[in-house]
Amino acid sequence: MAADPTLLAEPRTRPGSAESRRLRAKGIVPGVVYGHGEGSVGIAVPATELRPILVTGHQVVDLKLDGNVQKSIFKEVQYDTFGQHILHFDLQRVSADEKVETDVRVVLTGVAPGTDQGGLLQQGLGELHISCSAVSIPDRIEVSISEMQVDDEIRVADITPPDGVTILTDEHEMIAHVVDAAALAARQEAASEASVVDSLEPERVGDADAPAAEDDDAPAEAPEED
Repeated sequence: MAADPTLLAEPRTRPGSAESRRLRAKGIVPGVVYGHGEGSVGIAVPATELRPILVTGHQVVDLKLDGNVQKSIFKEVQYDTFGQHILHFDLQRVSADEKVETDVRVVLTGVAPGTDQGGLLQQGLGELHISCSAVSIPDRIEVSISEMQVDDEIRVADITPPDGVTILTDEHEMIAHVVDAAALAARQEAASEASVVDSLEPERVGDADAPAAEDDDAPAEAPEED
């Protein structure tokens, strides 16, 4: 596991959306760090330093602020509509041995032999929810597909997590599946034909042979006189 990167931040002395827009225009991302009995502190980090850390999937950083270094974990990162620019980020202070919960990427490795035999590889989950110490968060969890044949599947229960990591995601969730491409195409074609038939079938408004509904508001018949 790679050492946690250092993130050099400056304090933000002027809060507000206008100031945040001014910082972004200069290539600086506004953020906040909180937790561990200390108050929230507004911070600012150059996008050129923040983005490479996020791209690698690293979630824990050594935050250097005002000469102090604090172990911190990313709790939220906000992007623009197109996912191109980082708008804001939240960091939470943690201790090295503190248990945390977070999501990590699933990376499929190798080549499934079943794809050379008419199979189609489908990936289910792209992330796993895990629990571990703050210093044990993996950048990714790799899952080998190098032995998967047609109709083989890998579920969460089949994964052996790294030491010190507990997977919290439902063990029945699908990670990868090599499906028979021809069978899949046949099922999709059948489903499409069934959908067309359903759309052409006229809607039945009512049943002519059904008895007329009783009128609850109709007056009751008067009893016959003896």
